[in-house]
Amino acid sequence: MANYAYVYAPVSGMIVGRPTGYCGGGSHPTVCTQNPFDISTGAGAALVFYASSNIKSIRTTYYSSGVCYRSEIPTPWDAKLKVDLYLNLNGQNLVGSVCYAHINNPVPDNIYNVNYKTVGYIPSNCDCSCATGCKCGGYQNPPNPAEKGYCASQTGLCTAKCPCRCCYGGTHVHMEGGNNYNNLSCYQTVGSGTWIYRWVLPI
Repeated sequence: MANYAYVYAPVSGMIVGRPTGYCGGGSHPTVCTQNPFDISTGAGAALVFYASSNIKSIRTTYYSSGVCYRSEIPTPWDAKLKVDLYLNLNGQNLVGSVCYAHINNPVPDNIYNVNYKTVGYIPSNCDCSCATGCKCGGYQNPPNPAEKGYCASQTGLCTAKCPCRCCYGGTHVHMEGGNNYNNLSCYQTVGSGTWIYRWVLPI
């Protein structure tokens, strides 16, 4: 029987994006590794790395950009945190990595001898004066690169530029990890007992 290391949901919330796409439609981009999940939750919620007890240490690496691929979008919406998992103390015997995107107040880059740690917090939704009903215009395939980041209606661009909303539509965490993931359903409720990714370990 296979022996696994698990990483669990970092917040209590609801699945709104899966590796196969956003629950509301559209492809779900990767920004760190592979197999992205989005979990909606409240602003300010603690983002907790939680792994099975066979993980003895982690290494955290923070990146202040690289999520939204636009210089106009600042941290924390454009920020991400990579967490490497190890079977032994002091960052020895790497198992794999997970990544959390859209992260506020991340922990300092370091090695921690834990399998459970608050590593950051969920940002608030960004301010946007676009009219209700406007949606992000051409975030991935803009009709004109200069228009990328504007809110758009079905007929044209709104006047207000709101690039962060194009990358962060509602308070949530975007996470990525290994190639063996839980086949969670759209709008399924998850919590600290819900595994998201797992890795096969030597017996």
